[in-house]
Amino acid sequence: MFPEAIIARADLDTTVNKKQWTETMTQFEEGKIDILVGTQTITKGYHFPKVTLVGILWADINLSIPMYNAAETTLQQLIQVAGRAGRQSPDSKVIVQTMINHPIFEHINEVDYMNFYRQELINRKRVIYPPCNRFAEIECKHEDEELLNKDAHNLARALRKAALKLSRKITVLGPAEPPVAKIKKVHSRKIYIKADDIGAIIDVYNCINKDFYKAALFFTPNPLS
Repeated sequence: MFPEAIIARADLDTTVNKKQWTETMTQFEEGKIDILVGTQTITKGYHFPKVTLVGILWADINLSIPMYNAAETTLQQLIQVAGRAGRQSPDSKVIVQTMINHPIFEHINEVDYMNFYRQELINRKRVIYPPCNRFAEIECKHEDEELLNKDAHNLARALRKAALKLSRKITVLGPAEPPVAKIKKVHSRKIYIKADDIGAIIDVYNCINKDFYKAALFFTPNPLS
């Protein structure tokens, strides 16, 4: 569509080489590159005063990530990348491609961001997620998927039994496959724990005999993604 345009990439492959990436940024800032096609790499830490048009493709893709703060993090990313379209210029434009109608797209302009905050807080209260309670993640990993599934289900059952034994009001979710359930030869499953305070979660987790499981266990209080 733009045969005469000079186009450059900004992604993990092109930013690894710092010298090459610095040269690309310099050329873009000087106007020697017309179009910069990039991933989330360019959403933070860069200021392009000559840029007045930003296009965001598949803007809703992160909304499908199974995490309670998906809407919040998606909106943050959209605002960051939209900000690359020089806020100082009255002619700046941001074009957003989305496949679904979601309330967050009404807040990219940052004008009524507090309305998003208030509605998101209502949603979190309905399903009892942070900041209305505390949250933790346990990730189980092993190369043998059958063994991993067995360990993950046994661990979830043990956590529920421990919560009952300690008379702690705790909700155990899972185990479930994460969006990326296998990296190289290692499979993974995730278990989530919700409670009124982090101490209850830690107490229940400490009741578990970790040596009983052959899968590697990774405990993360207050995961953000």
